[in-house]
Amino acid sequence: MKAYSGDLRKKVLTAYQNGKGSMRQLTEKSDVSLTSVSGPVKNFRQNGHIRPKPHGGGKTPAADKQGCEFLTGLIERQTDLTLKELCEHYGQKSGKKVSKSAPDRTLKKSDITRRKKELYDTGKNTERVKRLTEEYSEKIKAEDPDNPVFTDADRSDPEYDSSLRKSRRREKSDLDPPCFSGAEDICDRSAVNGRNGSGCNSRLSV
Repeated sequence: MKAYSGDLRKKVLTAYQNGKGSMRQLTEKSDVSLTSVSGPVKNFRQNGHIRPKPHGGGKTPAADKQGCEFLTGLIERQTDLTLKELCEHYGQKSGKKVSKSAPDRTLKKSDITRRKKELYDTGKNTERVKRLTEEYSEKIKAEDPDNPVFTDADRSDPEYDSSLRKSRRREKSDLDPPCFSGAEDICDRSAVNGRNGSGCNSRLSV
């Protein structure tokens, strides 16, 4: 609603008291709304003046002064807290349940921004983790890639047996000479199995 000056309110009230017209007529002459005329008249009858009523103050904030100080101090110590987590901490501290808008308004009023939560383990860059990573890298470099060492943990893994069988099949295939199909070389599988299970008995076709 448009706010009108005190002079205009006084002019409308004086005209109405002098009987220069009804409220609707004064509204049309002054180019103001009907409520702007009836409001000052009602206010004058009740309070003896036409000054506008003071502001009601709005809704009482959910977080009081101490609560705002608690929230701002909490977010300064741990900047990646979510609004939900702030509500939980505030509820534990004050015993009051507040919505997520309460800490959000408090932080905006204090010009404090939250940092987004990290989606990875923040402890991976600690000195202990770095030291363990370096020790593991040195251990891997010292091992012979052609003779891998399997630990007990590897043997308990269900995929260990499958990997070991595949490795043995590859070793066996490396020992066998290649077998070619064609008019010149014919692979006699029966001869291979009959001799020692490996090798290829090839003969030249005439």
